[in-house]
Amino acid sequence: MESVFKNISLISMAPFGSRVVGCAKKDSDYDYLVLVKSKPTIHDMRGTGFDPDSGDPLYGKYFSSWRKGDVNLVFTNSKQYYDVTIEACLFCTKYKVYDKAERCMIHERFKGSIIEGTFYLFPKGNL
Repeated sequence: MESVFKNISLISMAPFGSRVVGCAKKDSDYDYLVLVKSKPTIHDMRGTGFDPDSGDPLYGKYFSSWRKGDVNLVFTNSKQYYDVTIEACLFCTKYKVYDKAERCMIHERFKGSIIEGTFYLFPKGNL
């Protein structure tokens, strides 16, 4: 994966998704949230083996997703988006939210807090 970060300024990276929550299936992918200075372009990702996980690699306002086999890299240049995504994953882990639709709803609510301006991180150790 080193070739991915050759042209990208990595700030932080963390696993998230079903494998972290504890409900992964045999064929579940490995999701990584990657905080960067700027989201990668097709040029940045050329030669890494990662392809856009959508028709438009910059399809999310806060993120872009790139896939190679069973590895999914979700890049964001928003510290708030990064933090709320990790917090939502920790919430789902603590409360054993294994249903994917419910996890997605929780993630959307956490992400909505960015727009609404009501974002608060849980105090460390209280999850």
